[in-house]
Amino acid sequence: MTIRSKHNNLLNYFIHDRRDLSPAYVRKCEKFLHSINHLLIKKKDAAALFKLQASKRVGPPNKESGSKPSSLTGSKL
Repeated sequence: MTIRSKHNNLLNYFIHDRRDLSPAYVRKCEKFLHSINHLLIKKKDAAALFKLQASKRVGPPNKESGSKPSSLTGSKL
């Protein structure tokens, strides 16, 4: 059984067996995936970036105890 595929859609490449897809479609998909391979982030790099971002995180600002915003103090202009 041959699957009809749009050449700008990768869905069939991932969900169907390659034997059921046209050779031209498979070739174009593989060419595209190889062309973006250098743009993909590797698992090792992702872990390092996550650790870096986690170390730079700043907690929520400290609330001053007992102070209220001026809109809640009841003062009138």
